[in-house]
Amino acid sequence: MHKRFGFGRLAWLGASLLALVLAVSSAQAATALAVDIDPGANCTSKADLNVSWSSAGLHDEFGVATDRIGNNIGTFGPSSSANNDYSGTYQIPITTQQPPNSLIGSYTWVGSNPPTPATAIEFFVLYNCSTRVVLLRCFGAFGACPRDAPAAIALLPRPAVPASSAEMLAAMMVLVMLIGGGMLHRRRRIGAR
Repeated sequence: MHKRFGFGRLAWLGASLLALVLAVSSAQAATALAVDIDPGANCTSKADLNVSWSSAGLHDEFGVATDRIGNNIGTFGPSSSANNDYSGTYQIPITTQQPPNSLIGSYTWVGSNPPTPATAIEFFVLYNCSTRVVLLRCFGAFGACPRDAPAAIALLPRPAVPASSAEMLAAMMVLVMLIGGGMLHRRRRIGAR
């Protein structure tokens, strides 16, 4: 027997789909828009970031600063917030003063706790705390960025060591042969006297 799909069932199905869409959309994270080092960041008290995101809604926030070997030098949160469409200074305190020219990694996530790629975003900046030169910056869905200074340092390009290239080894061999030839020539001239 073939049953008709009545209006009541259709309305129930529509309402169920709408509830599912609303539940999924409310669980979505904000969109990370930008990150940079804050002008007040330093080696002694602030590893602050300038961040920008849209539509976070009620969420948790967490931030941490780490040194080049991964020690936690300052943290806050997680704490609840309702900042929507936020653009401004994100405060990450430094509680362990760093020597001049230290590399500091400032990291934060915004979203659900525990964070997931579907429900949280993150921001990261690796910088020299004296010169404030930014070596690496990252923002996006949770899991897209390094979370501490050592992980970020590992991503930096390494300078090439020219002695390991075939051209450099050949040039060094020619130089050694020229020096050896010069020494032999000099020895012959000294022995001929």
